[in-house]
Amino acid sequence: MNRACNLLTNIIAVIILSSTGTIIMGNNIYDWKIIETLAERHPYIVALLNNTKNYACTGVIIDHRSILTSGACVHPEPLYVAVGSAIAGQRTNDNNIFKIAYTKAHEDFFFELGRNYNVTRMHSNIALVFTVKPVLLYFCESAILGNYFESELKDKKLSTTGYGELRNALTVLQHQRYRQVACTNPKWYYCICGIESSVDTTYDLYFGEGGPVFYGDEVIGISSFPSGLMRLKDDVRYNVFTVISPYLEWIKKQQRNEFPEFRHNGYNKCKHNVHVVFLIAIKLILWKYCASYYFNNISYLFMYMSQPTSLISR
Repeated sequence: MNRACNLLTNIIAVIILSSTGTIIMGNNIYDWKIIETLAERHPYIVALLNNTKNYACTGVIIDHRSILTSGACVHPEPLYVAVGSAIAGQRTNDNNIFKIAYTKAHEDFFFELGRNYNVTRMHSNIALVFTVKPVLLYFCESAILGNYFESELKDKKLSTTGYGELRNALTVLQHQRYRQVACTNPKWYYCICGIESSVDTTYDLYFGEGGPVFYGDEVIGISSFPSGLMRLKDDVRYNVFTVISPYLEWIKKQQRNEFPEFRHNGYNKCKHNVHVVFLIAIKLILWKYCASYYFNNISYLFMYMSQPTSLISR
């Protein structure tokens, strides 16, 4: 079970169990019970913030220091991450905000954005975000990453959860359900698509770019676009998801290499500071030794000079 995160707890949402046993929440996007329940059920979902600590993208915790998101979400790079909060942005408690050390998009990342989102060329739209302090798992356990290829997800029921703005200007967690369908664009590599399967839309404005895509309780993909942005010709809303299965080894490799990356990206300053402190300590020791030496010699000289002349002449 996930450990409790730093949230406004003790609020119970009204939920309904469908015939398949999955939990379905109400569609009232302004119901704070639903918003809080999303935060409690998915404490590993985080908000990536820009330099003014406003919301930029969604991500998901997968390690003590690493967050999985889309490649497009690290261009430009976010500077902060908000953890354990149903609200994202400047309203987030500063105790829940941590500085980002660096980001790492996949080497084959390509994201060609045109006027018509349906003809965008996209490849390896996935990235990792690393925090300065390894504190993410103090808030909650990491998400479960599912190992499913595109063919195994055919016609499956999926869902997304992420941050998005409401019409009252608050940025909160929202969610949406999808049914997997074939993508219309062959230039979306390692991707699956989904059409909204809810009778009523369960979000307000666009939300969740870079956020996790769930099959059951497992994260099987990352949202390439904000929910609500993409539409088919008959005005059916859909989205494109990057499947994470082909990138699991890449993710593990980046996590193993995080410490060399820290040194490469300027976090060897600590090492430099240690050298400076060491040199200062050596100088202080030498100064103390020299001062003691000269003081002893001067004291001896004064003692010698203060003796009677008759003793000195001997």
